[in-house]
Amino acid sequence: LRAMALRAGAGGPQLFASVANYGDTARTVLVSISRAGQLFSAQELAVPAGGTADVVLTGLPAEAAVYQARLSLPAAAGNASRLDALPLDDQAWAVYQPPSAGRVLLITPGNVFLEQVFAALSAPLGLKPFRLKSGQPIPNEPFDLYVVDGPITTTLPAGDLLLVNPASNDLFSVGQMFTNTSGVRLARDDSLTQFVDWSTVHLLQAHQVVAPAWARVLVQADGGPLLFAGETGGRRVVVFTFDLHDSDLPLQVTFPVLMANLLNYLAPAQPLSAPDGLRPGEALTIKPGASGAQIAIQDPAGARYAGTAGAGGITFGETRRLGVYTVFSNQAVLGYFAVNLFDPGESNIRPAVSIQIGRSRVDASARAAQGQLEIWPWLAAAAFVLLLIEWWVYHRGATLPAVSGWRGLFLRRMPALRRKPRQG
Repeated sequence: LRAMALRAGAGGPQLFASVANYGDTARTVLVSISRAGQLFSAQELAVPAGGTADVVLTGLPAEAAVYQARLSLPAAAGNASRLDALPLDDQAWAVYQPPSAGRVLLITPGNVFLEQVFAALSAPLGLKPFRLKSGQPIPNEPFDLYVVDGPITTTLPAGDLLLVNPASNDLFSVGQMFTNTSGVRLARDDSLTQFVDWSTVHLLQAHQVVAPAWARVLVQADGGPLLFAGETGGRRVVVFTFDLHDSDLPLQVTFPVLMANLLNYLAPAQPLSAPDGLRPGEALTIKPGASGAQIAIQDPAGARYAGTAGAGGITFGETRRLGVYTVFSNQAVLGYFAVNLFDPGESNIRPAVSIQIGRSRVDASARAAQGQLEIWPWLAAAAFVLLLIEWWVYHRGATLPAVSGWRGLFLRRMPALRRKPRQG
């Protein structure tokens, strides 16, 4: 399997899988797709030599689920182990998590700028805004983000906050107005001010606020901070120290860019996002919504990794095993993600003409022939001749004359027996 992904389409989730054939012969494979461990679809797929073939399933159930695709060869294909030398990439997983709309409560006496920017960004950011008049009681039902425009007389809601032109509250104190809004300095190395241009923004006045210790200043003027953000008490807070009507910021192109950055920080659409899955060793950033959350990740083998989320979430890189990983936040399941072997360079195990290692290219070279000189037959023949000579010397003798003719080479003459004279 070269690729597998799940997408939310008009008629529901859609699954896409691509099968690659790195051999020199066209093959027919059986593609079986399971949902939550139950067989969901099975079909034969003809894959050309050196090419790919795709499988697309539409109209899938809208519920969250884990899909698994598995390749197998038909029984008529013969020896499967000979035709498929790398079974690791014969299966892949895809996780479908329906997009969740973050609930946002906008508390304002009437601010067309905020209402318009939320109307424009709610769909792309997965937000569902609700509007509440200032002074009305805050509903008991929880919201993912509270946007408070202007002073609030009650206790701040226990959730992530976006405060515009606030009064003193239990998080920080607000002083008098100042008009020295020139000499603006933008924190350009911060992700919340990415692609933000404040050079053309004009501001009449702002509230004097000393940024608390938990906050970082994003926009600083000579008279004081204009925008700061941070985390305190397990929630994220962003503060505009001025009234949007006292500036031309809402009329600038940079306003929706800035608001998109802030809303992504305050109410991220998904705590983790890997719709196409990860490759082995690839890292994933998990944002549970607030720092201090206890995160645990369980890999396909059952091993667990734990950590504490910081301001930017937590980065997990122990993704060496293939399969589905489960993410827990404070003992509750936060989501799932899959790790698949989708690297063509690893799946194509045929000898390559050249390989790329970093920036270096290594070309194949002809292997030098190794010759061996077999001398043992000559040694064996010499030993045999030596044995023959030894045997010949032994049988021929060193002092007695040999028998005449060719027999003398192997026979020696027997000594003559002399007759003893008789005595007496």
